[in-house]
Amino acid sequence: MSDLAGTILTLAAGSLFALGGVFIQRRWQVADQSNALKAARAAEVRARMDERAVTILRLLVDLEDLLFRRLTLNPGELWPQDAAQRDPARALINRITFESNFMTQPLRRHLEQVGHLLPDAEQLVQTGWITGTSARSVGYASIRAARRSVARYLRDETVNTDYSEPLGSYVEAWNEFQDWLEHELEASAEHDGPAPAT
Repeated sequence: MSDLAGTILTLAAGSLFALGGVFIQRRWQVADQSNALKAARAAEVRARMDERAVTILRLLVDLEDLLFRRLTLNPGELWPQDAAQRDPARALINRITFESNFMTQPLRRHLEQVGHLLPDAEQLVQTGWITGTSARSVGYASIRAARRSVARYLRDETVNTDYSEPLGSYVEAWNEFQDWLEHELEASAEHDGPAPAT
Protein backbone atom coordinates (compact mmCIF):
# COMPACT_ATOMS: atom_id res chain seq x y z
CA MET A 1 0.00 0.00 0.00
CA SER A 2 2.88 2.34 0.79
CA ASP A 3 4.28 1.76 -2.74
CA LEU A 4 0.90 2.70 -4.18
CA ALA A 5 0.72 5.82 -2.00
CA GLY A 6 4.29 6.77 -2.99
CA THR A 7 3.44 6.30 -6.66
CA ILE A 8 0.30 8.40 -6.31
CA LEU A 9 2.25 11.12 -4.50
CA THR A 10 4.96 11.03 -7.17
CA LEU A 11 2.35 11.24 -9.95
CA ALA A 12 0.55 14.09 -8.17
CA ALA A 13 3.79 16.01 -7.63
CA GLY A 14 4.84 15.43 -11.24
CA SER A 15 1.42 16.58 -12.44
CA LEU A 16 1.64 19.73 -10.33
CA PHE A 17 5.11 20.48 -11.67
CA ALA A 18 3.95 19.85 -15.24
CA LEU A 19 0.87 22.01 -14.72
CA GLY A 20 3.03 24.76 -13.18
CA GLY A 21 5.41 24.52 -16.15
CA VAL A 22 2.51 24.77 -18.61
CA PHE A 23 1.15 27.77 -16.71
CA ILE A 24 4.54 29.53 -16.73
CA GLN A 25 5.07 28.69 -20.40
CA ARG A 26 1.61 30.05 -21.25
CA ARG A 27 2.37 33.30 -19.41
CA TRP A 28 5.60 33.63 -21.42
CA GLN A 29 3.69 33.00 -24.65
CA VAL A 30 1.10 35.64 -23.76
CA ALA A 31 3.87 38.11 -22.86
CA ASP A 32 5.69 37.34 -26.13
CA GLN A 33 2.47 37.81 -28.10
CA SER A 34 1.77 41.08 -26.30
CA ASN A 35 5.29 42.32 -27.00
CA ALA A 36 4.99 41.27 -30.63
CA LEU A 37 1.67 43.14 -30.96
CA LYS A 38 3.17 46.23 -29.35
CA ALA A 39 6.17 46.09 -31.68
CA ALA A 40 3.91 45.62 -34.72
CA ARG A 41 1.73 48.55 -33.62
CA ALA A 42 4.79 50.75 -33.05
CA ALA A 43 6.12 49.83 -36.49
CA GLU A 44 2.73 50.62 -38.05
CA VAL A 45 2.57 54.01 -36.31
CA ARG A 46 6.16 54.80 -37.35
CA ALA A 47 5.38 53.86 -40.96
CA ARG A 48 2.37 56.22 -40.98
CA MET A 49 4.43 59.00 -39.43
CA ASP A 50 7.17 58.40 -42.00
CA GLU A 51 4.59 58.77 -44.80
CA ARG A 52 3.39 62.05 -43.29
CA ALA A 53 6.98 63.24 -42.84
CA VAL A 54 7.69 62.58 -46.52
CA THR A 55 4.52 64.51 -47.41
CA ILE A 56 5.59 67.41 -45.17
CA LEU A 57 9.07 67.43 -46.71
CA ARG A 58 7.54 67.60 -50.19
CA LEU A 59 5.24 70.45 -49.07
CA LEU A 60 8.21 72.36 -47.61
CA VAL A 61 10.12 71.97 -50.88
CA ASP A 62 7.06 73.20 -52.80
CA LEU A 63 6.67 76.18 -50.45
CA GLU A 64 10.33 77.12 -50.76
CA ASP A 65 10.16 76.80 -54.54
CA LEU A 66 7.04 78.96 -54.70
CA LEU A 67 8.22 81.74 -52.40
CA PHE A 68 11.86 81.91 -53.47
CA ARG A 69 11.95 80.82 -57.10
CA ARG A 70 8.62 81.11 -58.90
CA LEU A 71 7.23 84.38 -57.52
CA THR A 72 8.80 87.66 -58.54
CA LEU A 73 8.91 89.86 -55.45
CA ASN A 74 10.51 93.12 -54.43
CA PRO A 75 13.76 92.75 -52.46
CA GLY A 76 13.04 91.90 -48.85
CA GLU A 77 9.40 90.96 -49.48
CA LEU A 78 8.20 87.51 -48.57
CA TRP A 79 4.58 87.77 -49.67
CA PRO A 80 3.28 89.04 -53.01
CA GLN A 81 0.78 91.89 -52.92
CA ASP A 82 -1.63 90.00 -55.19
CA ALA A 83 -3.90 87.65 -53.20
CA ALA A 84 -4.12 85.23 -56.12
CA GLN A 85 -0.35 84.70 -55.88
CA ARG A 86 -0.38 84.65 -52.08
CA ASP A 87 -3.14 82.06 -51.64
CA PRO A 88 -1.21 79.00 -52.93
CA ALA A 89 1.61 79.68 -50.45
CA ARG A 90 -0.84 80.12 -47.59
CA ALA A 91 -2.56 76.88 -48.61
CA LEU A 92 0.80 75.07 -48.43
CA ILE A 93 1.46 76.52 -44.97
CA ASN A 94 -1.99 75.40 -43.81
CA ARG A 95 -1.36 71.90 -45.12
CA ILE A 96 2.05 71.73 -43.39
CA THR A 97 0.45 72.91 -40.15
CA PHE A 98 -2.29 70.27 -40.47
CA GLU A 99 0.15 67.45 -41.21
CA SER A 100 2.43 68.49 -38.34
CA ASN A 101 -0.36 67.72 -35.87
CA PHE A 102 0.30 64.01 -36.47
CA MET A 103 4.01 64.21 -35.68
CA THR A 104 5.59 63.80 -32.26
CA GLN A 105 7.59 66.38 -30.35
CA PRO A 106 10.10 67.92 -30.89
CA LEU A 107 9.55 67.60 -34.67
CA ARG A 108 6.04 69.04 -34.38
CA ARG A 109 7.45 72.12 -32.67
CA HIS A 110 9.93 72.68 -35.51
CA LEU A 111 7.13 72.42 -38.07
CA GLU A 112 4.73 74.69 -36.18
CA GLN A 113 7.18 77.56 -36.42
CA VAL A 114 6.68 77.61 -40.20
CA GLY A 115 3.00 78.38 -39.66
CA HIS A 116 3.87 80.99 -37.04
CA LEU A 117 6.79 82.85 -38.60
CA LEU A 118 6.01 82.95 -42.31
CA PRO A 119 2.62 84.70 -42.13
CA ASP A 120 3.98 87.32 -39.68
CA ALA A 121 7.56 87.71 -40.98
CA GLU A 122 6.99 90.96 -42.86
CA GLN A 123 5.16 92.54 -39.93
CA LEU A 124 7.83 91.37 -37.46
CA VAL A 125 10.59 92.98 -39.54
CA GLN A 126 8.64 96.17 -40.39
CA THR A 127 7.71 96.81 -36.75
CA GLY A 128 11.21 96.09 -35.44
CA TRP A 129 10.53 92.88 -33.53
CA ILE A 130 13.15 91.25 -35.77
CA THR A 131 16.04 93.49 -36.81
CA GLY A 132 19.08 93.21 -39.02
CA THR A 133 17.46 90.95 -41.61
CA SER A 134 14.68 90.83 -44.18
CA ALA A 135 11.38 89.00 -44.11
CA ARG A 136 12.66 86.81 -46.95
CA SER A 137 15.63 85.76 -44.83
CA VAL A 138 13.32 84.93 -41.92
CA GLY A 139 11.09 82.86 -44.21
CA TYR A 140 14.02 81.09 -45.82
CA ALA A 141 15.60 80.24 -42.45
CA SER A 142 12.26 78.96 -41.17
CA ILE A 143 11.65 76.65 -44.11
CA ARG A 144 15.23 75.35 -44.22
CA ALA A 145 15.26 74.60 -40.49
CA ALA A 146 11.99 72.67 -40.82
CA ARG A 147 13.38 70.71 -43.78
CA ARG A 148 16.51 69.81 -41.81
CA SER A 149 14.41 68.62 -38.86
CA VAL A 150 12.20 66.42 -41.05
CA ALA A 151 15.27 64.99 -42.79
CA ARG A 152 16.84 64.17 -39.41
CA TYR A 153 13.62 62.42 -38.36
CA LEU A 154 13.51 60.38 -41.57
CA ARG A 155 17.15 59.35 -41.12
CA ASP A 156 16.18 58.24 -37.58
CA GLU A 157 18.51 60.82 -36.05
CA THR A 158 17.69 62.85 -32.97
CA VAL A 159 15.68 65.99 -33.72
CA ASN A 160 16.99 68.86 -31.60
CA THR A 161 14.64 70.17 -28.97
CA ASP A 162 15.97 73.72 -29.36
CA TYR A 163 16.02 75.87 -32.47
CA SER A 164 19.33 76.67 -34.10
CA GLU A 165 20.28 80.30 -34.63
CA PRO A 166 19.12 82.57 -36.14
CA LEU A 167 15.78 80.75 -36.05
CA GLY A 168 15.74 80.65 -32.24
CA SER A 169 15.84 84.45 -32.03
CA TYR A 170 13.10 84.72 -34.71
CA VAL A 171 10.83 82.36 -32.77
CA GLU A 172 11.54 84.25 -29.55
CA ALA A 173 10.65 87.53 -31.28
CA TRP A 174 7.42 85.99 -32.61
CA ASN A 175 6.47 84.78 -29.09
CA GLU A 176 7.17 88.24 -27.63
CA PHE A 177 5.12 89.81 -30.42
CA GLN A 178 2.19 87.48 -29.64
CA ASP A 179 2.42 88.36 -25.93
CA TRP A 180 2.44 92.06 -26.82
CA LEU A 181 -0.61 91.65 -29.09
CA GLU A 182 -2.49 89.81 -26.37
CA HIS A 183 -1.62 92.52 -23.85
CA GLU A 184 -2.77 95.22 -26.29
CA LEU A 185 -6.06 93.43 -26.92
CA GLU A 186 -6.70 93.06 -23.19
CA ALA A 187 -5.87 96.73 -22.60
CA SER A 188 -8.15 97.75 -25.45
CA ALA A 189 -10.99 95.62 -24.08
CA GLU A 190 -10.57 97.14 -20.60
CA HIS A 191 -10.46 100.67 -22.05
CA ASP A 192 -13.58 100.14 -24.17
CA GLY A 193 -15.45 98.67 -21.22
CA PRO A 194 -18.39 96.31 -21.47
CA ALA A 195 -20.72 96.56 -24.42
CA PRO A 196 -23.86 98.61 -23.73
CA ALA A 197 -26.99 96.65 -22.96
CA THR A 198 -29.65 96.73 -25.63
